[in-house]
Amino acid sequence: MRWLSLVVVTVLAAKASAAPSASSNPSFLGIEMSDFGGGCSITSVTNCSPAQDAGLRFGDFIVAMDGKPLLDVRSPASQRRPACDVLREQIMAHAPGDVVSYDVRRGPSSVTINATLSTRADVQHRCFVGQSLPSVEAADIDNPTRELDLAELHGKTTVLAWFRLELCVGCGAVLDRIADGITKRVKSETTPDVIGVTYRREGADMPKRMGFGSTLPVLVADEKDFRDLTLKESERIQVMVVDCRGIVRFVTPLAPGSEDLQAGLDEVLAAVEQAEYERTQRR
Repeated sequence: MRWLSLVVVTVLAAKASAAPSASSNPSFLGIEMSDFGGGCSITSVTNCSPAQDAGLRFGDFIVAMDGKPLLDVRSPASQRRPACDVLREQIMAHAPGDVVSYDVRRGPSSVTINATLSTRADVQHRCFVGQSLPSVEAADIDNPTRELDLAELHGKTTVLAWFRLELCVGCGAVLDRIADGITKRVKSETTPDVIGVTYRREGADMPKRMGFGSTLPVLVADEKDFRDLTLKESERIQVMVVDCRGIVRFVTPLAPGSEDLQAGLDEVLAAVEQAEYERTQRR
C-alpha cells in the first residue's frame, strides 16, 4: 500500500439517491432539502453558496422556480414527481451565472427570492482556497491506531479526495488516475501524495474498503468534520490540492463516469504542478 511518510467537491440532495450526473460541475444553488407536500423544505444552506448569498434559509419552503410550480397538479397524483427532483433538474438545466427566481413560503408570508446560480467548484473555492486546512483528526482505514491531523500536512504537496466510501461508485479508479497522472507529469524528488478521506458516524464501526478498488491510503474522519469540509454528495469526489505549507490551493468536484471527468483531472494535475513549482522556487 502506498502511504505517506509523515506528512500526508447542494448540496441539492433529495432523500432518494440520484443517477450520476453527466457533468462533474453543473449549475448549483447550495441547499439540502426534503420533499413536503407540493414543494421542497430547506433543511440546510451551504456556506459560500448562491442560496446563502440570496438569503434563502433553513425552514424556507420552495413551491416554484421561475414562476413554474414544482408540483404538477394537472397530472394524476400517482404520476406526480417529487418536487425536489423537479427542482434539482430545473437548476441543472440552467447555466452557471443564470439568475433564477424562487417562490418561497416563509412562515405566514410568501416572498420571491432571486439567486445567481454558481457551481460546486466556485462555492468551494470561495470557502477554502487560500486558507490553511483546519484541524481534522483522521485515522488510517487499514490501521485505525495510526492517526494524524490534516492541519499538519506540511513539507510536500498533497491531494485529498473526499468521498462517501459506501456510496461513491468508481471513486477508487479516479484516485488511481490522479496518482498515475502525477507520476507521469510531476518530476520531483518528493512525489505528491494522493489520499482518500471518508467518514464514519459517531459510535459506528470503522468502515471497510469494500469495493473501493484502490491501494491508495484512505483516512477516516468524524462525520461532522467531513460535513464541514465537503458538499456531502454521494456521486462526486471533492478533490483538494494542498501545498507544502498546508494551504488549500485548488478544489474541484469529480464525478466518476461523467463526460467532463478528463477535463477535471487535467485541472487537478495542473494545480499539483503549480504547487510543486512554487515549492521548488522557495528554496
